[in-house]
Amino acid sequence: MRPKLPLSAVWLCTLMAALACADAPTPPAQVDAGVASRAMQAASGDASARVAPATITAAAACSNIVPCPVSLYVGQTEAVTAIVQCSQVGWTWNPSSNPSVATVTPKSNEPQTGIIKAVGVGTATISGSCLGGSGNVTVNVLSDPVPSRVDVTPVDIVLPHTTTRQYAAAAYDAQGRLLPNRPVSAWSSSNTAVATISSSGLVTTKTAGSTTISATILGRTGSTSLRVAIRVSISGPTSITSSTTSTYTWRATATGSSSGTYTYSWTCITSTNLSCGTGTASSFTRLVNGTTQPSFTLHLRANSPGVTGATASYYVATNGSGPK
Repeated sequence: MRPKLPLSAVWLCTLMAALACADAPTPPAQVDAGVASRAMQAASGDASARVAPATITAAAACSNIVPCPVSLYVGQTEAVTAIVQCSQVGWTWNPSSNPSVATVTPKSNEPQTGIIKAVGVGTATISGSCLGGSGNVTVNVLSDPVPSRVDVTPVDIVLPHTTTRQYAAAAYDAQGRLLPNRPVSAWSSSNTAVATISSSGLVTTKTAGSTTISATILGRTGSTSLRVAIRVSISGPTSITSSTTSTYTWRATATGSSSGTYTYSWTCITSTNLSCGTGTASSFTRLVNGTTQPSFTLHLRANSPGVTGATASYYVATNGSGPK
């Protein structure tokens, strides 16, 4: 058994231990080099050192960018937006991981919005970062589908006979997005006696009647109606003299079909209550006495069976000022 030390000896040992600890060197603290570096920058006035830069997690399929993922067809575009809160340094879009599949361009005046364009079939990652956040989006560019619809323009128009008009067609996917630069594989007219259409979409009208113009893109067909009207012209005096009493006659001529009976109706617009009357004759005769000063426009409408015709306008001026 160890003998007990006197109380005075215990106090002496404790005092000596304390003095030894006070004289021992303090071990250095473990300081993160990055933290120390940013602390030194902050001390020197560099504000950007106050927030640690974030890193992009390439393994994440989607992060901090909406919408994600994005599915497009070649030629389509989609706007995506980074939702991170950038501190000090603004958002920057990185080059696409696969530019042959998709590219990204910052939107003017909205740097956190990027316009993704589908270039080729495949998958690409679009990413970006700023001081305070980062994000990426997966872009899938798909093979062409059968379009949801094909629109043909112009839509449901009336053309005179023996004229031409260029038609166009566009395809859209199931979301209603345009499938750009998809060529028309076939144009057709359901009634080639009325109008024909070339492989480039140029319509040539032949005679009065109706037809359907159709276009096919990627296996989907769209169509629109076309009516070909008779062509109407009016001939007759181009001016009248209000100071004398005379009889004036205007005649209508309708062309555009080798068959059919044309009927006519006349309408006058005048500030002196000049009336044309109604009828089916191809001419309109008016007695003008010396007390009236008519100035009016003749509107002629001609109809053949089942086809609404065109309207011709003819202006007759007073005192020889000529037609307008």
